[in-house]
Amino acid sequence: MAGGPTARVSQSLGRIYLQQQDYQAAQAAFSEAIDLNPNASPRIKMGLVQASIENNELQEAMETLRQVPRSNKQLAPKIHQLWGDIYQRQGLLQEAAEEYQAAALLASESTEVPEDLVDLEEIESEDEEKWTEVVASYQAEAQEQLTAVQNRRRENRQARQERWVSK
Repeated sequence: MAGGPTARVSQSLGRIYLQQQDYQAAQAAFSEAIDLNPNASPRIKMGLVQASIENNELQEAMETLRQVPRSNKQLAPKIHQLWGDIYQRQGLLQEAAEEYQAAALLASESTEVPEDLVDLEEIESEDEEKWTEVVASYQAEAQEQLTAVQNRRRENRQARQERWVSK
């Protein structure tokens, strides 16, 4: 490349590395994207957070995640999921469960609470085995809801492009 890598290329590489589970390379690519564009989109920062979590660099993940604006409703479920991932790695299972529950609820289009999301108040704070089960359940539910939202957005985008091309 004549002018060197751009932030967009670095962001794309970061996403590819995440998919390939090469978290060191993903972290480097997202960091480069942010260095090239200090006003980087929240999605780039969230990619860096995800790679940092996978690399067990939780302090960096928390610092970066605090920089992501919380006002964007589309990003809110993923932000909660990332906080849940951080808390889970730190062994803060109650906090992780709460974040995963929030992610699943925000990602869900309906206002109904999925049946398997139990009331967190019912669990004793000392019962680590139960918290581990709840965290795993909530994490799976949050991931399922986030994947469904991403798929709907992708389908809507493709439908818009097809309508535009057919005009």
